[in-house]
Amino acid sequence: MPASIIVVASQKGGSGKTSCTLNLGVLAAQDGKTLLLDCDPQGSLMYWRERRETPQPETLSVRLSQLDQSILMARTQPNAYVFVDTPPHNDAEVSSAMRMADIILVPVRPTGLDLHAAEATLKLAAAMAKRTLVILTQCHAPRLIMEAPSVRQARAVFAVLGCRVAEQAIIHRATVEQSVASGMAVREFDPNGPADHEFRLVWKQVKRELLRP
Repeated sequence: MPASIIVVASQKGGSGKTSCTLNLGVLAAQDGKTLLLDCDPQGSLMYWRERRETPQPETLSVRLSQLDQSILMARTQPNAYVFVDTPPHNDAEVSSAMRMADIILVPVRPTGLDLHAAEATLKLAAAMAKRTLVILTQCHAPRLIMEAPSVRQARAVFAVLGCRVAEQAIIHRATVEQSVASGMAVREFDPNGPADHEFRLVWKQVKRELLRP
């Protein structure tokens, strides 16, 4: 089967695109050969890769203008998944990346400004009839058994917009940032910790979405 192309996109910077890309990418690599493509000129994914001690998943820096060719080449290799980390703006080249996606993951912090900014990305994906999944990131921790009010409000906003949202939110935890600085994913930095559990649940849902008719 050809590789599944997973584009991680968000108009607003600081939404957690890179942390989602690398953490989900490491989990994906446990299921099949995985390639991560860093298309963001800031190079945050490559910063992580340079500090990483293990060669997997393979991580490359690619210009958005060269992405089509890079994905075509990736599909000639036995890759199961290709993740694309895009820059935080919606221009013609990001649109081109989104057109190649089997699914578009949209990380969003549950704040008013972030929710507003995410609408542009989601509308663009909808115009392309692309499958999307919103991932709520950097969230406040639940209170007892209830999600934080900001998380529940964000879910309500996306429900009105008709957007699918990951069942599991990613809570703001120091281990996420610490693992990136160490060249690891939370799966490696704090195995079976709460952040690892959250990303594993999100990855399970992404895989279900890829199989959904």
